[in-house]
Amino acid sequence: MPFTIVFYTIYMVITQPLPFFLASMVLVYLFYFCLILVQFVLYLSVLSDRKWEDCSAFLVLPIYPLFLFIARLWSAVALLNQMFNKGHLDSAMAPWWVLKKGK
Repeated sequence: MPFTIVFYTIYMVITQPLPFFLASMVLVYLFYFCLILVQFVLYLSVLSDRKWEDCSAFLVLPIYPLFLFIARLWSAVALLNQMFNKGHLDSAMAPWWVLKKGK
């Protein structure tokens, strides 16, 4: 999925005129914003014990779709690191003897 998003965004930048590209990106942003807004309202109405304190998170909702897009781009970079640089072997989460057997 991250590669699809990266390649499709690059494809759109290269092949489509700028107004069409910007309009499609705005529509994608609005779609994700509406989904996040619905999820947040459901969270407030069903799960939240501190409804008034949690309402301050409404200020973060407009930038959250942008964060998700950047996170998807970064996950594509991380996947490439795993595939080509064997980034999983550079982990500090495993003991040294486990990492030694993996190399």
